[in-house]
Amino acid sequence: VVVIRWSDGSFLEDQDHWWMAGLHRSIYLRSTAMTYLEDVFSLGELNHNLDAGSLEVEVRVGFTGPVEADWKVGIQLIDPDGNRVFPSMLHEEIPVAEETRINIGHLIRFSKKIKKPELWNSETPKLYTLLLCLFDPFGNEIEWISCKVGFRRVEIKNRELLINGCPVLIQGVNRHEHDPRNGKTVSRESMLEDIMLMKQYNFNAVRCAHYPNDSLWYELCDEYGLYVVDEANIETHHYYGRLCREPQWASAFLDRIRRMVETNKNHPCIIMWSLGNESGYGPNHASCAGWIRERDKSRLLHYEGALRPEFQGKWQPEAGFNSLATDVIAPMYPEIHDLVEWVQTTKDERPLIMCEYSHAMGNSNGSLSDYWDVIRQNHGLQGGFIWDWVDQGLDPYGKGHWDYGGDFGDEPNDANFCINGLLWPDRQPHPAMQEFKKLVQPVQARAIDLEKGKLELLNRRDFTGLEDVRLEWKLEIDGETIQKGILEALEAKPGQNIIVELNIAEPEVLPGNEVYLTLLYILKTSCKWADEGHELGWDQFRIKGFENKSDHGGFFIRDHNPVEISKSKTEIKIESDLGRLSFDTNSGRLKNICFGGRDLLASSPKLNVWRAPTDNDGLKAWIGDEEKSVSNLISVRTLRRWLEAGLDQIRLTKESCNVSEVFTRRANKSESGKKQQGLTILEKNLECSILHIEVEQCYSCGPIPEAFVHRTIWHVFPDLTLWMENMVMVHEELNDLPRIGISFQLQEGFEEFEWFGNGPHESYCDRMAGVRVGRFHSCVNEQYVPYIVPQEHGNKTGLRWMMLKDTNYSGLFISSTGLFEGSVSHYPDEHLYSTSHAYKLKSHPETSVYLDHRQRGLGTGSCGPDTLERYLIPSGTHQFDYVFRPFDPTKTDPKDFF
Repeated sequence: VVVIRWSDGSFLEDQDHWWMAGLHRSIYLRSTAMTYLEDVFSLGELNHNLDAGSLEVEVRVGFTGPVEADWKVGIQLIDPDGNRVFPSMLHEEIPVAEETRINIGHLIRFSKKIKKPELWNSETPKLYTLLLCLFDPFGNEIEWISCKVGFRRVEIKNRELLINGCPVLIQGVNRHEHDPRNGKTVSRESMLEDIMLMKQYNFNAVRCAHYPNDSLWYELCDEYGLYVVDEANIETHHYYGRLCREPQWASAFLDRIRRMVETNKNHPCIIMWSLGNESGYGPNHASCAGWIRERDKSRLLHYEGALRPEFQGKWQPEAGFNSLATDVIAPMYPEIHDLVEWVQTTKDERPLIMCEYSHAMGNSNGSLSDYWDVIRQNHGLQGGFIWDWVDQGLDPYGKGHWDYGGDFGDEPNDANFCINGLLWPDRQPHPAMQEFKKLVQPVQARAIDLEKGKLELLNRRDFTGLEDVRLEWKLEIDGETIQKGILEALEAKPGQNIIVELNIAEPEVLPGNEVYLTLLYILKTSCKWADEGHELGWDQFRIKGFENKSDHGGFFIRDHNPVEISKSKTEIKIESDLGRLSFDTNSGRLKNICFGGRDLLASSPKLNVWRAPTDNDGLKAWIGDEEKSVSNLISVRTLRRWLEAGLDQIRLTKESCNVSEVFTRRANKSESGKKQQGLTILEKNLECSILHIEVEQCYSCGPIPEAFVHRTIWHVFPDLTLWMENMVMVHEELNDLPRIGISFQLQEGFEEFEWFGNGPHESYCDRMAGVRVGRFHSCVNEQYVPYIVPQEHGNKTGLRWMMLKDTNYSGLFISSTGLFEGSVSHYPDEHLYSTSHAYKLKSHPETSVYLDHRQRGLGTGSCGPDTLERYLIPSGTHQFDYVFRPFDPTKTDPKDFF
């Protein structure tokens, strides 16, 4: 075997993936008799009423010489239960060979009506088996072959893609063939694992990006039920608008199209043929589209390039634009407002299905819920395919870590631009997978009367009921379950709403407690892709009608002996039998918290406006590379702007401090005249306070001398509770911050982490549909999310409180008068940013604590739209507060703090 690494065909294979030479799949040689079954094309078609079908079979008989009379082909169809459909085999005689100059074989066609066939779809992928036999003139069986047949109908009507007459939302993902050890060689076990995960996370479609896959992949998609867009191995990329118009390349285009269709035409899972990816549009595409339409009328055509003739140009929304080459509007990374505008301003009868969106690079997939909101709200928007399935990191030598572009001395390379999947290379899901699973779950609840347990359930399935689903519910107060129950029978037809009533008793609720009803949709029995007990989805509702409206009075002051306050030129000390606090006399910085003989702080709380940049903020490997910075889709604009502003290195230029034992709030207003919000709950605690330390700090960054003015008021209480009020004034030129909050470090040993808020996994302001409110227990090490390129991770939104404990029975409880965000880590942000690969990170013994008033959303800016404006952090005045309470966890439960 001779492997030729480069050829003229390489210009058609410029996919964003590893370029590898060699034989990636199994190869076989077929030996035949002189007369043989050369090919078969079978279709299970349905009539318009979907109550009857027909089996259409085209058989090509090959021969190496003249065929004698009386040769026959017979067929039999076996239904999904293993029964024969035809009482006896159907036969057709092969015509006697004509005298021709070329040997093109014989075509034999069968057409047979089928009454009420069982239909193939992604939910119930019913497969028939077609058996074919070649008989010689004496009735001897010369050759048997078989293939699967699925009866289904694919069509476009009224801006909708219909499968068997039903509009289906495409809950899809793009998938490269990738194995971290074997590159493009993918085993059956790996394929099956991918399919099982797709089904378990509620995907129903996959785009073979950007080439036809191993034949086994389609067999598994047939069997397990995934809609497939099969794509030709054509991506010209750099020669985007050129090769598609060159006559000398026409045959190469058509040859690849023909091979794809002829190889995979018998798989019912394939609902669309794609003419390729990022290859412009020209007459070569038009000829390919025409050939497919004549060869296979049972499927649709898909091609994004037909709507965007110029690479990185804006896709064309005009009605009917290039309808020859694509039956669907298939834009790539569209802005959400462009989708809505298309719906509202065009008359095109084709549905819009995004061929790529929500670029999943690193900590990503921001605004996925915003996409699905407009998809569900606008007729004509029918889903899309996330880019993409798996991080294409490589570990060819078994070192236990994944490398990316440039790590093998390969030039040119795009660094980590192939690390853009929803899974790590070993198929462990990223947290964003939970977001998608929630958004497209098969059941959705709507509250009718929560206090009476009355809800409406919508069956989002297209073809099946909810007989295989049970509803498990629990009523929680501040994250602790107090009631629970099960509904075993959910009888809802596809697309139907049903009313359910849960046997909920009104609980006793203390002031300040929150009451939540959580619904879990559980698989009752095992199926091909999941075990019994698999969670299909969930919903959660807050029942404010059960909550106690009485004022909970802030926090209580623990019993304590007299407190001693001392002040020197360098330090302010507050000491009692519980422990001590210390502040710097000149700066007002909190230096230490000591409780029960244990020092808690390793560093002082300080203003924090920086985060370890995500890939969507900007690919740090590309900083300084102007060629890679100019792309419309792929950008480092945000990160470059932050670095130029100096946000990673803000400088303290001035600070002042004022200490008093009596505190008078100054008109309760900020400099802008706006009244402080959210502090009234704790105001009544001030009469118990014993010390107040007012601090003002001024920070510069880049060319801005007063970029941030941070005013802090520390209220000290006799049980060593600290209430930290913050007002941060941000310069008007800094209108897009990474975050705004405070950060500090705890001493080694604070490993136990618990919180009441959104969880259990990380979330961000534009990616929080997949988290629920609860009380969660974990440890600091488990908060690390090992994105292959280190970056911001582990954030928790909607925090009511969080606490950290060590093994020596010391802890720190942190809360606020409002919701806040936060994270804990053994990997400080500055080290995440300076490290290129996750395996190069070194864990620090201290625990870094990040408390955020707000953190910027994630967006998808590495390749697609940046973070939406409503998820950005503007300039102006920001007010927030935190309460710090050191405690002994053997004697105190967090619920006792209020």
